[in-house]
Amino acid sequence: MQLTDFGGLASQNQTTFQTLPWNHVINHYKEHVKSCFYQENELPQDIDGLNRAQKSIHGTIRNAEISAEYFLKFVLSNYAGQLFNLEIQLKAYLDYLDELQLDGKINQYFKRRVCIRLAKIHKVSNYEHKQAMPFLKFIQELGITHVSEEFQTQKHLQNKLLSQLDNHQLLLDFYYFRQKSHKLDKYTGTIDISMRNVRLFLRFLLKNKIDVSTENNWIRNAPSLFTYSNVTEYLDLRKHQKLSSWGDIKDEDGILLKNSSMNDIIKDIRLFFKYILSEKVETPAARKSFIDASIEHFQNQERSQGIGNNLFLAQNSQREFDYMKLYRKAEIAFDEYALALKQLANYSYRKNRYKSFGAKCHLPQSYIDKLYSALDEYLSEINFLPHLNDKQKVTKHLTINRLKTAITLGLEIGLRVSTVEEIHVEDIDFDRGILHLRFCKGYDAFEAPSLPLNQVSLTALKKLISLLGIKSGSLFSKRSIAVQLKNILSLKDLRNYTDQNGNTHEITFHYFRYTFGANRLAEFGDIAIVSKLLSHRDISITSKVYLDKKIDDTMRNIYNKNHDNNSPSSIYSK
Repeated sequence: MQLTDFGGLASQNQTTFQTLPWNHVINHYKEHVKSCFYQENELPQDIDGLNRAQKSIHGTIRNAEISAEYFLKFVLSNYAGQLFNLEIQLKAYLDYLDELQLDGKINQYFKRRVCIRLAKIHKVSNYEHKQAMPFLKFIQELGITHVSEEFQTQKHLQNKLLSQLDNHQLLLDFYYFRQKSHKLDKYTGTIDISMRNVRLFLRFLLKNKIDVSTENNWIRNAPSLFTYSNVTEYLDLRKHQKLSSWGDIKDEDGILLKNSSMNDIIKDIRLFFKYILSEKVETPAARKSFIDASIEHFQNQERSQGIGNNLFLAQNSQREFDYMKLYRKAEIAFDEYALALKQLANYSYRKNRYKSFGAKCHLPQSYIDKLYSALDEYLSEINFLPHLNDKQKVTKHLTINRLKTAITLGLEIGLRVSTVEEIHVEDIDFDRGILHLRFCKGYDAFEAPSLPLNQVSLTALKKLISLLGIKSGSLFSKRSIAVQLKNILSLKDLRNYTDQNGNTHEITFHYFRYTFGANRLAEFGDIAIVSKLLSHRDISITSKVYLDKKIDDTMRNIYNKNHDNNSPSSIYSK
C-alpha cells in the first residue's frame, strides 16, 4: 500500500518504519473509507435520495475520523505516540473509556462513537461498493510505528478557526440579539436561517479572504473584510450555488438555496451589519477601543520600518506631535469603517443585480401547466426509485400530493403557505363550499375569516382527504410545503421564471397567491372584492400591491409603444 502525499510528505513503502503526524494518519484513513463508497454519479439522482446518501456517507466518514482521532490522542498522551502493540493499547483505551463513563464524563452513546471502526469490520451499506478496513488493521497495513504531534498547515489552522467560529463572541452576541428580537426558530429554539446565512458569510471570509497563519484574531481585521466587494462576491457565489456549506468556493454545484431566497440572504446580511454598526461601532466605548487598537497597529507598523524608536523614545514634544498625528489617522480609519458599515447595512437592491420583486409576478398559464406536469411526472417516477422501500414510496406519494393540493389552494383561493399548513379536515364545509381559516396573517386568534371554495379546490381537498384516509386532523405537515416546493422546482428546472420585462424571479409559494389576486382583479375589476378574497384587513395593502403594479405596467406599455413609434412626445398629445 502506498501513502498519498499530504502536506509535502513523500510517498513511502509500507515496509518502512514510519512516523507521521496523527492528523495525517487520519486523513489517509478518511480517504480509504471514502474510496469504499460509490461515486456521486452512481448514487440516487433524485433530491431526497441523493441527500440521504450524502448524509449517510458523511456520517460514516465523520464517525471513522472521530474514533481514529480519540485513539491516536490517547496513544500520544500515554505512550508518547508509540504504536508497539495495538491489542494491548486498544484494551487500555477501552478501560480508559470505561473509567470516564463511570465518572459520568461520557455516556454510552459517546463511548460507542469513539470506538466505532477501530477493530470491528462493519457490514457494507447500500452506498458502499467494498468493505473498509478497521482503523487498527489500516495502521498495520501502512506500517506506521509512531505518530507525532499535529502538523499545522493553512488548512488545519482554517479548520481550527472554523470549529471555534460558532463560539466566537461576535456571533454569540448577534445570536443573543436575534433571540431578544424573537427571531429564533419558534419550533425548535435553535439558530434560525438568518444565523446560518451570516455564519456561512463569515466562513467564506475565513476560508478565502485572510491568511490565518498570520492572523491571531481574524475578526479584528473587519475593516478589510467587511467590504462591499466581499459581500457582492459572496452573494454571487450563493446565487450560482458555487459555495460549499463550509465556505469553500467550488467549480461544481455547492449548497442549494434551501429555505432562503436571494432577497432573504441580503436582508440577513444587512441586519448583521446593522447590528455591528449600532452595537459594536457607534457606541463611545467601541469607538475608543477601535481608535486605541488602530494607534497600536500604526505604531507597530512604524517600528517594523525602523523608525518607531526615533518617534516614540526620543524627544517628548516630537512624540506628542506624532501621537496626535496617529490619533487623527485612527479617527479617519474609524470614520471610513463606520461609513462602509452604513453602506452594507443599507445594501441597496438597486445598486446590485439582485432586485426586490417580492412576489409581484403574474405566472402565466403555460408555467402553471408545466408545474403540474412536473408534479405528475415526479409522482410516476417515485415507483421506480431503487433506494426507497414500499413504505417510503407511499410516504413520498402523500408528500407530493399534499404539495400539489397546497399549490391548487394558492392558485384557486389565494392562500398563504402559513395558512395552508393550519388547515384541518374540520375546517372545510363541503356542503356550503366554505373554508373556515384557523390562522391568517394580520388577524388575532379566532378572528380569521372564512373563504369560498371553488369546484377545483373542493375536488383537490376531497381527493387529498381520500388519499390520507382521515376524517379529522391536520391535512398538511408544518414547514414542509416550502421546502418540498423548492426541491421540486430545482429538480425540474422551474426555480426561476423570467417575466415579460426581463426580470428573473425565484419562484416561491407566494407567487401563487399573487397570481390569484391578479386574475381576480382582471375578472372583477373591483379592488374591494379582491381585498376580501385575499383576507387583507386594509384595502390599502391590496391597492399598493396590485393597483400600483397594474399602473406601472400600463405606463410602461404606453412608453414602449410610443418609443417603438419613435414618438416619445405622443403620450402627451393623447
